[in-house]
Amino acid sequence: MLRTLKNLFKQDREKFVVPKSVQNVIPIKTIWEDGIFLVGRNKYAKTFKFEDINYAVASREDKEAMFLEYSELLNSLDSGATTKITINNRRLNKADFEQTILIPMADDGLDKYRKEYNKMLLDKATGANSIVQDKYVTVSVCKKNIEEARNYFARVGADLIAHFNRLGSKCVELDAGDKLPFDLDGAAIYYAGPTQAKDGMAIGSCGPTTSSRMDVYSPMLLDMGLSAMIGKGERSEAVCEAIRRNGAVYFCAIGGAGALACKCIPECEVIAFEDLGCESVKRLRFEKFPLIVTIDCVGGNLFKSGREKYCRK
Repeated sequence: MLRTLKNLFKQDREKFVVPKSVQNVIPIKTIWEDGIFLVGRNKYAKTFKFEDINYAVASREDKEAMFLEYSELLNSLDSGATTKITINNRRLNKADFEQTILIPMADDGLDKYRKEYNKMLLDKATGANSIVQDKYVTVSVCKKNIEEARNYFARVGADLIAHFNRLGSKCVELDAGDKLPFDLDGAAIYYAGPTQAKDGMAIGSCGPTTSSRMDVYSPMLLDMGLSAMIGKGERSEAVCEAIRRNGAVYFCAIGGAGALACKCIPECEVIAFEDLGCESVKRLRFEKFPLIVTIDCVGGNLFKSGREKYCRK
């Protein structure tokens, strides 16, 4: 038992390497469409989302049954895996909640009951301060390759879903194939985190951020129809190849001039993930926004050709 724990802790502690860029701080190396992440040397992870378990209001017999079932759930995870639970507290987006959950008014004389029932749903869903909790369990394991990891997570996922169902909770696998709440086909992404807009302005200071931190995700987005990216800094070879493969383009904006850039953005509308604040997804309209074509669809790369021009022979 002690030897098993020692090996597990050794696997979980990789040798620390000082990151040379922002991108290197992010532990994700590769993402597969079925939601498996490569997060280290031969270390794979997969996340499952589950709903709350009503343990506090259960009867004594139900509590005992839940406890035994929870023990079986823990025992279903082998000693070579690491399991972590994440609870994300976020503010409820009432507009989305009302559109998808609440009962619509029918103007038939019964709306007062619908309003009362909708209020009960809102109170139950949000609690204090309109805060809702998203609960996740992430399983990490060391395997030789992705096929071994995929077989392992298929077995573990089935066990987790079955055990959570018997606990009265719904558990679902998270994959990388969920449809985005906006259309990427023919779109351009501007990597930026704008500040709050001043009076009379559509957006606050909005300069470009380092694009390389998105290199892990960019090939997949380009394959989904993204046609252009705007940011600053170099891109990986995988991104350059995806740009050529999809006939896309990468523009560089002028860094350090966010206060001037915002004057070229007359319209700004939040279209997704409003609870993320400045990191939410926004639809922008640009006017006379200065850009430089840095990586084009035929393999041109200004970062390479520009250096070659001034290199000593």
